[in-house]
Amino acid sequence: EQHWNKTKAQRAMIATREAPAAQPVGAQTSAEQAFKAAKAGARVLVTGAGGFLGQRLVHALHRAGAGVVALVRDKNRVPLGMEKYATIVAGDLSDAQAGTAAMDGIQIVFHCAAITRNNVPWKVHYDSNILGTEHVLKAAKQNGVERVVHVSSVVVYGLAERGGAGNGHPSINGNGNGNGHHHAHMIDETTPLERNPEPIAF
Repeated sequence: EQHWNKTKAQRAMIATREAPAAQPVGAQTSAEQAFKAAKAGARVLVTGAGGFLGQRLVHALHRAGAGVVALVRDKNRVPLGMEKYATIVAGDLSDAQAGTAAMDGIQIVFHCAAITRNNVPWKVHYDSNILGTEHVLKAAKQNGVERVVHVSSVVVYGLAERGGAGNGHPSINGNGNGNGHHHAHMIDETTPLERNPEPIAF
């Protein structure tokens, strides 16, 4: 977020610089190779495609042979060069219709979108992270999506140093001492599934 809040002159410099070097062609990692073997040519949607994880996932899926649709909140904040690897669609998942419009013909959804800042009101976290996830699940069901992969966050384990945590590690209770991102993800892990018991794989 700080990157996009730079001065107008800095943003202009960023916009006019050369695009990043072309991504390697063809599956590179074992995960990309496995995806290509199983789902080459699949149409996939990546929400939060402009984020740290989302933009890297877009490139990986492109290398694995997927047809990628990248959902971003603002088309003016798309990572440079992404249009070469994905179809860019703008939409806010707090709007129930945004996910539905983006999922036409989609087979797999990678849900990476989330508000991660804690300097915003709780309602912003709720609308984006909780209602947004519910909207993704409902839209996926309506559009016959085969699979939804929900990318969560390590903040469900808290911010204190614990010496590491794995999938079986218990999450912490409470509101994360004012950490809205943590609290939203804690609810996000359970509430959408309770309200939407559709046969969607995670």
